[in-house]
Amino acid sequence: MKIVLSFLLVSVILSCSKARISDNEVATNINDAIHGVYSIDAVTSGIAVDVNGDGQNNTNLLLESDCYSSGKMVLAENGSLVYVCSIVENSNNRSICLEQVYEGAWEVKQNRDGEALIMAYYLDEDGEEQNLMLCKNSSGLHLNYIMADIPDTATTGKPLCRTGKLSYVFKKHNTDIL
Repeated sequence: MKIVLSFLLVSVILSCSKARISDNEVATNINDAIHGVYSIDAVTSGIAVDVNGDGQNNTNLLLESDCYSSGKMVLAENGSLVYVCSIVENSNNRSICLEQVYEGAWEVKQNRDGEALIMAYYLDEDGEEQNLMLCKNSSGLHLNYIMADIPDTATTGKPLCRTGKLSYVFKKHNTDIL
């Protein structure tokens, strides 16, 4: 009887050890869950602003300008990044939409309980490396700036720039097509 119990115990231990997932498999599963095409779902300012000059201040910048809605982020399976950054900029006393497309790379730095910390890198228009720290969770892909330039309209009607927190939330699409 002891031999049979010992054999069963060894069998259970061996079967459990075979079921373990290697570090490479875990990394692959995480990347599979993360890679894809993400589009802007929310752009929130830490201060209420009136970008469109209608007299109504909002922290939801998607209500203030259509410029932000074309923002996208592509985290490709091979680790490459395409970041379509759409912003409002003040130029010659008027607000204009600017869209920049940046290419770079991304990697998962930490993953725990359905949340992942992702580092992304790209070269800006001046050739300077820019780093983005992204958080992926069930509500989307999050990008936060603590000190960002936020467009606003002065009481005189002229565009101006304020400094504050700016948060982007990207939602994942069910397709890999940009």
